[in-house]
Amino acid sequence: MLEQNLSLELQQKFINLIAQYTGLKIRKVDGDILQQKLSLRNKELKFNSLEQYYQFLTLNHLDSQKEWKILVSLLTNLESYFFRDKGQFSLLEKVIFPQLISNNQTQKTIRICSAGCSTGEEPYSLAILAKKVIPDLENWNLTILGVDINQEALKKAKKGVYSSWSFRNVDPEIQQNYFQETREGYHLLEDIREMVQFENLNLVNSDFPNINLEMKNFDLILCRNVFIYFDQSAVQKVINKFYKILKKSGYLLTGHAEISGLNLDNFQSQIFPQSIIYQPQEKAKKSTKTQQKSNSQNFPNFKTKSLSYNSYSNNKKFRPSIKAFETSNNYHQNHKYLITSSTQKKDFLKEIKPQLIEEELIENAQQYIKQKSYNLAIEQLQILLDQWPKNFEGYYLMAQIYANTGKYQQAIEYSHQALEIDPLNVQVYYLLSQISEEEGNLENAKTFLKKIIYLKPNILFPYFELSNIYQQEQDFPRSLKMQKAALKTLKKFPPHTLIPERGNITAVELISELEKTLNQE
Repeated sequence: MLEQNLSLELQQKFINLIAQYTGLKIRKVDGDILQQKLSLRNKELKFNSLEQYYQFLTLNHLDSQKEWKILVSLLTNLESYFFRDKGQFSLLEKVIFPQLISNNQTQKTIRICSAGCSTGEEPYSLAILAKKVIPDLENWNLTILGVDINQEALKKAKKGVYSSWSFRNVDPEIQQNYFQETREGYHLLEDIREMVQFENLNLVNSDFPNINLEMKNFDLILCRNVFIYFDQSAVQKVINKFYKILKKSGYLLTGHAEISGLNLDNFQSQIFPQSIIYQPQEKAKKSTKTQQKSNSQNFPNFKTKSLSYNSYSNNKKFRPSIKAFETSNNYHQNHKYLITSSTQKKDFLKEIKPQLIEEELIENAQQYIKQKSYNLAIEQLQILLDQWPKNFEGYYLMAQIYANTGKYQQAIEYSHQALEIDPLNVQVYYLLSQISEEEGNLENAKTFLKKIIYLKPNILFPYFELSNIYQQEQDFPRSLKMQKAALKTLKKFPPHTLIPERGNITAVELISELEKTLNQE
């Protein structure tokens, strides 16, 4: 008789074991999904209980290692797309790649690693970029290595065939110039596919550098949107390994804010509007002057003007004291203002057109949010809401920031303040639905999504979100109903309408995808 329920104690044992072996962080709210996947493998292997399956995974022999590879394919996320994060790819094209070319002009060798490459979109994007920016590429010894723990993902990566979903937010020229459309999907051209190698690798448990692996002597390592699934100790372990396999002149690029709070004494950082770049440094600690000197040798120096508010505070909840904010408006471009009292602050605001300041503060906050500089964004929004307490955008952006940083109660409070100003705004209801899902409150999430459908029945995303939730609950009839409702709504659109919820594919393409899915049910 197979064990039906996963006890809390055994669930935690599985969570700890998975984290130890893979680095993956499984949230307790995902316990039901975890049990489904474990039970699936338990049934396949015909163990009498999940406890037996757990004991099997702890063994160190060939069969258990094979099973780990299968389980990992069920646990890991295959979500990726080409040229993901345009800001970071702009930084690669305009700053990092030119520097790599300059640094390696003599030996004509560049080595790049895409760590956690999933189904291959990132390393292939790097190959396309390299072909674009290295004019004499045929004279270079270029290595682009994609590594991932998921063997199934790597099989797809090596095949190089993708659906239109992998091209969301991608310039159409990329798809036209480097892919050939067939019935199977979009085939990557062979010359690009041959530029990339793939290896199955466990970033947490594999030893590198290793003479039997290619994980060594890299000029550039990308590890983006990987660490968000890892616990902090695993992230630190992998970062320390990266330090050992990066050249001293090499670069590390991670996802935004993914390694904040870690020990980065082995690295020096350079902050750009698009992202932070990390470089190894030989000594554990260098003086600030030394770091700045080292950085300036490799990167252009970005200077900004600032406005400082001192001795100004308020008592409203969730609002830290204001220190400074940057401004980019032409009116202030050649001026620096120092305001040391509330009287000066009022005089300053009278001097500038109120609408100009209001729009500028929102623009600054939005820019900081893009850079994940949340504290600076909050400072902008505090000033905004103190002067314009009925500004909907200010409350909504505050709610976004606190949701992004996991402070859900604050996010909910700011969301309700935004709804007091605009009670019919579907963006706020969507944010509240996301928070509810993150907290494991699927009933609340469904309520908010249904509210969006009531207010805006021709918006697509709530149908897809509800379908996913019903799938999680194994309520497949309702999940199917939502997909059919999405299809019905979609057929009202002109055929070539771009659908932002699905990466700007056209309505007719999405209709085709949905009909194929529904026909398989």
